[in-house]
Formats: sequence, C-alpha cells, structure tokens
Amino acid sequence: MTRKFPQPPSLRRSAPTQRQRAAIYVVCEGKVTEPRYLDDFYRRLQAKPITLARIQGGAGEPLTIVKRCVELKKELARANRRSAAPNDQIWAVFDRDEHTFFDEALRLAAKEGIYLAVSNPCIEVWGLLHHGECDRLMGRAQAQRLLSDIMPGYHHEKSPYFEWSWCESRIADACANADRGMKKRDEERRPFPTGCPVSNFHQLLRALQGK
Repeated sequence: MTRKFPQPPSLRRSAPTQRQRAAIYVVCEGKVTEPRYLDDFYRRLQAKPITLARIQGGAGEPLTIVKRCVELKKELARANRRSAAPNDQIWAVFDRDEHTFFDEALRLAAKEGIYLAVSNPCIEVWGLLHHGECDRLMGRAQAQRLLSDIMPGYHHEKSPYFEWSWCESRIADACANADRGMKKRDEERRPFPTGCPVSNFHQLLRALQGK
C-alpha cells in the first residue's frame, strides 16, 4: 500500500511582501552533505519567493528528526509570529539506510503534517541522479562508491560534499531522473520511500522555488 505523505502545495503568492513570504524549515540527518547542498542551491536562486528560514544538520536518526520537526512546529505555533505565513513548511531530510525506527518516523510525519525528503538507501542516490537514471538495487556503500567515481572531489568520509560546480548544471536532469525513478518504483509496486533506489530530495528543491 502506498503511504500518504503531505504534498508540498504551491507556495507562490501574488505581490508578496517580506512579511507575507512563506518559510521553509529543514531538519537533516546529515551534518554536512544535505545542509551544504541546500545552502548552495538557495543562495544561487535568482528569485527567492520562499524564505529558507533554518537548516539544522546532524539531527540524528529518522524518528528523532521527525520528533524535532514536530517540536519545531509547536514552537512556531506558540510564537504566534505576525509575519508567519499559514503555508510554512517543515521538512525532515533523512536516509532509509538501516535505521530501526524508519517506519515509525514515516507514520509520525504523516500524522503531524511534516514534509519528507527521503533517499533510499542514502543521499548519495540524489548525487547519482545528477549523472543519470538510477535503477540498480544498491546499498549505502555501493552508492557512495559509485558517486565517488563520477563526482569530482567527493568522498563519503574525507570530503562528504556534493561539488556544486559539477551539480549546478545537472539539477534539471537530476529532478527529471528522480521523477522517473519514483514512477518506476511505483510500477514495481515498491513505492517511495520503500523502493530502492529512490530519492524525492528534488521535491524540497521545488518547494524552495515556490513550485
């Protein structure tokens, strides 16, 4: 059965002001890879219809990350900021990997309206999608090794950065490849996020663009 998760609505507004702009908050499993990529992506957007309000990295395993997102959602509600937009989004970014409480994290996110950017088995799948479609069943170590073969400077321990100069011109292809991968996993009856390999990291990028 395909799980139902919050789907990012269009965040575009007519004649937005700074006080009206919707905001996105991101809580990541990775300390470096995902936060740095998101920062690189957002800083280079020509138009910023959405405010990237916060990126927290190194937040732990999936269930801990989603719980932190729920806490953040409550904190923002309590703050009752006049500038807060009703369609602010809180995203949890993590890998499938071999995490014990993965399914519990998915259920809590669906219950609490937390948006998910999940890569199975790991975020390196998103890196691989910049190079081409990714359909071969693989584990984390294999995905990391494949990415180190094609992405200049990348090493999952020594240099866990996605080289922006290499990624930037390939983002549109990566998004298209990610869409095709999700569709194929559905056709295989292994829908996101349980199918492997798969990543919907591109949906977070689209949300940051107001799409």
